[in-house]
Order: sequence, then C-alpha cells, then structure tokens
Amino acid sequence: MRLIFLGDIALNGDYIDLINNSVNPFANLIDELSNADFVVGNLECLLSGSDGENLYKKPRLYTTREALKYLLSIQLNVACLANNHIYDHLDDGIDKTLNFLKEHNIYTIGFSYNSKPDVSPLILKKNNVSVALFNFVTKDTNICKPDHTKIAVNVLDIEEATRLIKVYRDQVNFIVFIIHWGGIIEGGLFPDRMQPVIARKLIDGGADLIIGHHSHTIQPYEKYKGKYIFYSLGNFCFSNFFFDNIYHPMPKRRMRTVLLSVDFSCSPQLNNYKFDINYYFNNKSFYSKTPHYKYWHNIHNFIFSYLLRRISIIWYFYFIHLKYVLPLYFFIKRSDLTLYVKLERLYFSLKRRITNKIFHK
Repeated sequence: MRLIFLGDIALNGDYIDLINNSVNPFANLIDELSNADFVVGNLECLLSGSDGENLYKKPRLYTTREALKYLLSIQLNVACLANNHIYDHLDDGIDKTLNFLKEHNIYTIGFSYNSKPDVSPLILKKNNVSVALFNFVTKDTNICKPDHTKIAVNVLDIEEATRLIKVYRDQVNFIVFIIHWGGIIEGGLFPDRMQPVIARKLIDGGADLIIGHHSHTIQPYEKYKGKYIFYSLGNFCFSNFFFDNIYHPMPKRRMRTVLLSVDFSCSPQLNNYKFDINYYFNNKSFYSKTPHYKYWHNIHNFIFSYLLRRISIIWYFYFIHLKYVLPLYFFIKRSDLTLYVKLERLYFSLKRRITNKIFHK
C-alpha cells in the first residue's frame, strides 16, 4: 500500500484568485499523486462560518468553498485537522468544512464532536496491509481554544499515546503518528530540542513512523531503531496573506516542500516500509521539481544529528538567530514597505515589548 504524505495545506489568498481564474496550480503533481493509494495532508485553512471568528487566535486563515475544490485536484483522501487553526472560524466554520469533506469522501482525523478528544486512529487497508493513522497537535503551537465549542482537538499526551499504541499494536501492521508540533521555533529549518525526545518515546512505545508539520519549512529526518522520523514536510501550499491590514509574505524557505511517498508491505515474517522523497518549489501557481535540494536536506540532517542535538550551546545560538535575528532580517529586506513604515513598526514593537516587561514585573 502506498501513501503519499503532504505538509501544511492552506488554500488561502492567491489560491482563491487562481480558482476564480480557472488555473490549476497543481497540474504538475497529478501524475505523482495518482500513484498513491491514499494521499494524506494537514488541512490548515478552513471555511468561514456565520458565527464569527476565534478572536483569541492571530493570525487566522480563510478560504472559500471553491478554493477547497483544489483538494480534489491533489486527490486528497485524508485531511488531518489536529492543528492550531482548526478553531479559526469557530464551530460553524468547522461544520461547513467537514460537510464539504464528507461530500467528497475525504476522511478526517484529529478531533471530536463530543467535547472530548477522539484519539482513535483512522485505519487504512489495502492488499492485506493495514496502517493506523494517529493525528495530534502539541500545546506549544498556540491552539487558542475558544469558549463554548463542541469541538475537541487531539492534543498530544505521551502517556496516552503510548497506551493507544499498545491497544492497536496487534490489530494493524503499521502505526503512524502525524503530529502538528514545534511551536517554539516555527519557521525554523531544524526541530526544537524536545521533538526528538517525543518522537523517540513514541517509537520506543511501538510506533513505526512519525510525520511532522507546522514549521512551514522542510526539516531534517532521521532513523531511530529502524524507524523514521520526519520532523516537518514543509508547506505543501500556503499563500501570502493579509491579516489586520498587515501583509504576511512567504519567504523562500516556506515555499519549499516534499512529497513523501511511503510503500508499506507485509509478510508472515516481516512488516517493512520504504520511502521516496521528491522535492518541489512552489512558486504560487507552478510546482517545479528541485532534486538538488536533496543535498541541502542531507546537510541539514548532518547538522541536526551531529551538532544541534549534541552540543547545547550551538542549539541556543541557533534559537536566538531564529527567534530574533532572522525575523528582523526578513522584515528589513521587505520591498513592500517604506523605510519610514519599517522604522515606525520597529519603534512600536520595541515599545510594546518594554511595556509588557514592565507590566509583567
């Protein structure tokens, strides 16, 4: 059985314009996606509802019913909804999105309607192979649950997750965890220091494969006890967007993605899987294959495995660079803002930080 895993899917902004102009930005991917028995992705942009928006959450993402039809173009079979944008448009937005997905026979996982999480997996079967898909989100991604919601998203709890693995271990051939995680270093090229700890505990407990997203960037993968951990597949599709009259452009690192193809096979003697990674650059309306990015990915794997994970001081330097230096660099580099606007925003940002520190004390 072949599954193709995709990263973050947000059919916002430019994708609304593209569908209105009858442009299919995914045309170059159809042949590859057609080779899968199931296509699995993290749906991070839902329809708006009639009850308003979740004001606890910033920024919020938005798409239209027409733009969601692109999910049919990419032949999505499973939509993972355990993420930090599920509540953006409150329960009515979730209801409308779920109705669309149900109409088009797209499975959903990662949430429940009973105010209590439904942590049971989606079990996929084909050719005598069975795969259990678990979908969770971690608290550090800024979930911002609204008041009076009937929707419960699956928040990762390691003890509960390892218990679930034991329950389903003998019922299926493979157990896969799909996790929305790594909120403290969103936008980084490397996972935070706790993600390998979490992943190893899950594999120690019996999981076969870990698939991550939320960073919006391609991050390293590694092998542990014969099993693989993919920390982030990057943005499969995610448009530049405006929120509160502020423009949020996607830097190049957020326009790269991987299509992870995994072939699961089993026999009386052995359950095994092999994978293939195809790298793409998404330039809004055109996906171009970038096989050369494999070499950068391998370099990042090496840096992660032999430097960041082993030498704490290097990781902390990286953290400071990512949280403070890099955002300032991207902000100063922006060509859509005048120098006056940049200085004004920097001034008010610094003023707000100082005020918050004084107030906090």
